[in-house]
Amino acid sequence: MTGTPLLGLFNVSGRGLTEMIALSDLPGVHPDVAYVVRAFSSGKLTPPARRDAPPSLLAVSLPVRGWDILSAYPVSSFDFAGGPIHAANLGLLGKMTGAAAIVSSAFKRMENGRVLLDTRLKALGKLGPHFCKPFLDVLLNTQP
Repeated sequence: MTGTPLLGLFNVSGRGLTEMIALSDLPGVHPDVAYVVRAFSSGKLTPPARRDAPPSLLAVSLPVRGWDILSAYPVSSFDFAGGPIHAANLGLLGKMTGAAAIVSSAFKRMENGRVLLDTRLKALGKLGPHFCKPFLDVLLNTQP
């Protein structure tokens, strides 16, 4: 699987709008892959969801002449004694389409139990690995 599904949203009406966007509306979303979706304007992330699962509806509100970019990042899951951990590579933070800078990305569990993120980028910036555990989302701050 390659690429990151992106969807640009633009409000061209004369009033603010709130819409429900299905994860399946993002082009390139595979039915057998879980994703976290990030809104560029707020930086908020959804919990992991699959394309046809009930929590895959996203509420999006845009003011008059407002816009946003939704990016769906594939999730890798790892089982630990304390429960599953989900990981996603958000690409470069602070960029409209920071995932476009990712040339290759892979999470793998090492023999010592640690999770390794191997990423190759074609631009400079602050990389955003995202790790979440059910009922707990943690965004790690990394040094550039």
